[in-house]
Order: sequence, then structure tokens, then C-alpha cells
Amino acid sequence: MAQRHRTQSASTRSWQQLSEVYAGERQASQGQVAIIFAILLLALVGFVALSIDGGYVMAERRQAQNAADAGALAAAKSLFDEQTGDIQTSGSSYATQNAGAGSSAVVSWPPATGEYSGDEKYVQVSVTKNVQKFFVGAVYDGDWSVSASATAGIEKEPADYALVTLDTSAEPGIYMNGNTGIVLTGGDASAISNTNIQGGSNTTFTAPGTIDANGAISSGGGWTDTRPGQPQIEDPLEWMSPPAKGTTRTFPASCGSNSGCTIEPGWYRNQSTAVKRTMTMSPGVYYFEDSTLELQSSGSTVEGANVLLYFDSSSVFDPKVGNVDLTYRTPTAAGTQAGLVFWYTNCDTIDLQGSGDMYFEGIFYAPCAHVQMHGNPSGDTIRGQVFVGTLELKGTSDLGVNYFKHVDTSKPKIFLVE
Repeated sequence: MAQRHRTQSASTRSWQQLSEVYAGERQASQGQVAIIFAILLLALVGFVALSIDGGYVMAERRQAQNAADAGALAAAKSLFDEQTGDIQTSGSSYATQNAGAGSSAVVSWPPATGEYSGDEKYVQVSVTKNVQKFFVGAVYDGDWSVSASATAGIEKEPADYALVTLDTSAEPGIYMNGNTGIVLTGGDASAISNTNIQGGSNTTFTAPGTIDANGAISSGGGWTDTRPGQPQIEDPLEWMSPPAKGTTRTFPASCGSNSGCTIEPGWYRNQSTAVKRTMTMSPGVYYFEDSTLELQSSGSTVEGANVLLYFDSSSVFDPKVGNVDLTYRTPTAAGTQAGLVFWYTNCDTIDLQGSGDMYFEGIFYAPCAHVQMHGNPSGDTIRGQVFVGTLELKGTSDLGVNYFKHVDTSKPKIFLVE
């Protein structure tokens, strides 16, 4: 029995020793876990800190970019309005106001860098903003900022203009009084005056597109979509050069008689005629230099198919109460726009009066002339496009323009480009 008791006591001691070993190992493992957890917790805190600072920087970067965009658009608006003295102030003010405290802006006109560098139609605004440090300040004490840059400028936007008055200073650009009307048809045909438009209470002005003016629009009851305050547009045909003069010609004496006449294309210099009946123009280019082409009465007609009439600054076209029926020439004369039928460089008045009937097919181009219609012209129609200095309708006259685009027209608009 004694031997058995000793054996049990030894076994008990072994289990106790083993338990102590296991307990020590558990304590060691727990210490290692605590160390690993502390390391992981420190890393986690670091990631959280980095995400807070990084997310804030990204938000401030977006704000800086929005501010640069706003500043560039504001500066470009000053450029657009030809207020060049305000470019620096407006660009910087809008940029810093949108960027907030701790920001600064540099306005460069023309842009100093990028695709539009050196182009005075564009303005560049660069914004720098100091960013508040949160956790990153514990390990970094240097500059902490974001920057952004934007470029805006004046580009062209397509427009379907069938009728354009190009004079940028004469007011009004389009004047209508009495029982007069302008009717534009075809596509999205629109009209624009580079100054203002003035219409009486009984006038009508309709267009499938818009009726635009750089200045104010005073209209009657029968007017469609009007838009004052639009930007002025440039002459899309100012690039042209006069056509070749061709063979020297003279007006036949029969042009002033009841028999009428047929004339040939070429150079009519120091010539003058008053058409009594019908003048028929053979196809080709007619160059009038210091010459006058006049219609005597309502029975007088000038007609021609496949022609281009060019009048220099000292030549006169006076249709009075007569009739005109002309269609444009193909192929195009060298140096001119396809579709051009009538080019008048004299800046005086073209007067259409009485019961005359005018039809032009093509581009009617009198960029500095004052085109005046009064009395009761019957069915004045241009199928194509009209570009004149100013336009005046009085009495009971009407003008119809059936829009057919020969030349692209556009209007300036401010765009953010970079």
C-alpha cells in the first residue's frame, strides 16, 4: 500500500509541473499577441490619419481647380467685353473668393504655359492654396499646399444666320416701321444685328431660329424668339478679294430703249446706263468700276442666271421701283465665296422703293451699305443669305429670306479649354 501511495504522489507532481509549463507558454503567447496587436493598431491609426489628411488634400485640390476655372472664365469675360484693364482683377478676385482662405492666384494673359501659350484670345489662372495639417503635422513640418490651373478664352460657336447687319456702331442695325415685315424660312434660320433692333407696333419679324441683337430689341406683337445682348459677330466674307476684271465692256445704247439689251460679262469702267425695259446678263462675272446701273421705272428689269455682280466703292446700283432677278454663278470666281451673286462695296444707300420686285438667289453681300426698302415693294425675296451694313423697312414693304447656307456663320463664346 505504501508503494502505491508513493506512485500516486509522483504522478500528481508530474501533472502539476506540466500545468505550470502550459501556463507559462500561455502567458508568453498572450504577450506576443499584445505586441502584435499594438503594432497593428499603430499601423491602423497611421492609415486612418493618412486617409484623413489625404482625403482633405483631395477635397482642397478639387476646390482649387473649381476656383481656377471660375477665375479663368471671369478673366475671359473681361477679355470678351474688351475690358482688358479688368482681366487681372476679375480673374484673381473670382479665383481667391472661390478657393477660400490661404489661397493666392496668378493671372496670365496670354497664357504662360500649355497649348494656348502666347495666344491673346485666352487667359490662364493658376491657384495655390495652403492646406490644414491634421495628423501629418506630427511627422512633417514643411509646406502643405495644393495648386491648380485653368485656361479660358474666346472661340466660335456655329450659328445659322440668314440675315446679318454687320455695322458695329450704327443704331439701329435693323429698323422697321409702318406695316412692314421680315420673314425668315428654312432650317433654323436666324437673324442678328451687331447693334440694336427697333420695330414699330405693327411690324412682324418671324424666324424658325432666333432674332438676336448685340443691343436692345424693341418689337411689335408679331415677333418670334428675340434675344438681346448677344455678342457681335465678324464678317464671314471679309477674306475675299475682288474678282478678275475680265474683258473691257460698254453698255449697249439699246439698254435705254424699249427694245432692251443683253450684256456680256467683263469690266465696265466709267460706264452709266438707265435700263428702260429688260437688261439680260449673260452668265459670268461683272466688274463695275466707277459705273452706275440704274432702273428707270416699274417696267424695268435686270435679269441674269449664273452671274456675279461686283460693284467697287465708286459704283452705284439704283434699282428704284424696278425689278431684279439674279442667280449666283458656278463655278465660283477666284478669290470669292461660293454662292456669291451680289457684292456691293459702296457704303451709301441701296434704295428699293415703290412696287419693285427683287429676287436674288445666292449671297447678297453689301457689308457697309444701308439697304432701304420703302413704299410697297412686292415680294422681295432672297434665297440664300444676306449680309448688309444696316437694314431699314418703311411703309408696307416686306422682306423674305429663304435660308440656304452658302457660308458658315458663327458667334463668339467663352469656353474653358484647359
